[in-house]
Amino acid sequence: LPICCNGLFVNEAKTQLLSYTLGHCSNPSSHFVKINDTLRLEFKDSAKFLGIDIDSGLNWKIHVDHLLSKIQKHK
Repeated sequence: LPICCNGLFVNEAKTQLLSYTLGHCSNPSSHFVKINDTLRLEFKDSAKFLGIDIDSGLNWKIHVDHLLSKIQKHK
């Protein structure tokens, strides 16, 4: 169920948070973002955006591995 916050509707089921970091930087100190009393969004290690799987280091490995597994299924 979408929740409205400042005129912005946030669908908790579809919203994913990534914290982009460089290799030597650490993840955020908090592992979630609290929007209001009822909505708490947790950071993910990876997410799909416009059909591309990326991780917090902007690495394509997850996406490439997924594509390779699809190719191997169709051999």
